Amino acid sequence: MSSKGLRIGIEAKIEYNPLFDIWGDKYESIRRTGLSDMQSGMNESEIEKSYQSRFNIQWAWADSIATEVKQTISQLTTAKKLNIARIKEQIKKKTSYATARFKSLSKVKNPNIKQQNQALGLKCKLIKIQCQSSLLYALQQQKPITVQIFRREHKSDQWYIHLTTYVQSVPVTTSFNNGCIGVDFNRDSVEWAYVLPDGNIKDKGKLPFRWQGFSTGQRQARMRDLVASLTDLAFRYQCPIAIESLDFSKKKASMSEASKTYNSMLSNLSTSIFKQALVSRCNRYGIGLHEINPAFTSVIGMIKFMGRYGLNSGTAAAMTIARRAMNMSERAPHCLIRPEDRLKHSWTTWNRVARYLKSNRVRRSQLFDWMKTLEVVLVSSDVDETVSRPSLASSQSNRIQGKSPCPEPKHSPTYVQLCLAF
Repeated sequence: MSSKGLRIGIEAKIEYNPLFDIWGDKYESIRRTGLSDMQSGMNESEIEKSYQSRFNIQWAWADSIATEVKQTISQLTTAKKLNIARIKEQIKKKTSYATARFKSLSKVKNPNIKQQNQALGLKCKLIKIQCQSSLLYALQQQKPITVQIFRREHKSDQWYIHLTTYVQSVPVTTSFNNGCIGVDFNRDSVEWAYVLPDGNIKDKGKLPFRWQGFSTGQRQARMRDLVASLTDLAFRYQCPIAIESLDFSKKKASMSEASKTYNSMLSNLSTSIFKQALVSRCNRYGIGLHEINPAFTSVIGMIKFMGRYGLNSGTAAAMTIARRAMNMSERAPHCLIRPEDRLKHSWTTWNRVARYLKSNRVRRSQLFDWMKTLEVVLVSSDVDETVSRPSLASSQSNRIQGKSPCPEPKHSPTYVQLCLAF
């Protein structure tokens, strides 16, 4: 028993008085200040003495606040130690289970969709566990933590707290040895293509989206969902992601003749949000992300891959992006190359092709069978048709039979220049 005697208490209801709210708010404000000051180094006695004059309160109130602050700090310190121990034990158990289960699923040959999803879910769980460990690492190493409190419009205006810190980076686990996912950003969708290490396409898809009529918060949420879908694909195939370098400043300047809808998309959609979200998620999950020069990816995709693999223009461009990230050949078909350009970079030819298609207003759909389309253009061009040259139709026949789609003419150098009348 304390030397002061036995402590007892009694409680009863009293009538409401506005003074209670006023003093309650003031007392809580002083108490929170005391918590902050004690965490900064002040002791109980210093708080008791200084708060009488600082807040113009009596000694009894200052003593009560100092005592309560000390008790709260002591409780929080004990709770912190117990909570850290509990979290460590949870992390240990969850990591052990998830790792063992993931290894077991990884050994399954030809896993079904359910097993694949289970493996993906376990890997995501391991990453979440790592994120908890990262926050503990930051606290233990006394790393700075930025706290943001905000409201999400698209989630019923609920309030959230977001903690940000810097920890050791996650090593990249994806490899070009497993191929690459190319991503082509279009007006109303993201087209993707999974390309194998040998350069052939293995899988493809389209992620549609709409931006008009949504708030900024809703656009950001839709962007995060889209990025999550792409990184899930990279997880499944254990390969990096390749995108075009997303500097749309030049593209915006050249869009004066484009539709108002496209211009609105480029101005309203913050492309930096897409890149930031993708970079952040790839860094967090150890996925390689490669930015490539976007020059002529659409033209190369349409001429070389669209008809050959039965792709649309967006997926064909995504395939080109993935191949370029893996440093694969982009050489144009022989019939499109001028003799003087044979020792130059392949983009010299593709630049000429792109300018020709634009000046003749050739639609993308026409390039699904580009040889037939260009043969029609040649018939109407101011070219000496008496010059002997192989037929593009015969070249098309050769392509169907598995031969070179554009055999290089041996005895007709003029044909090289006639092919697109550059």
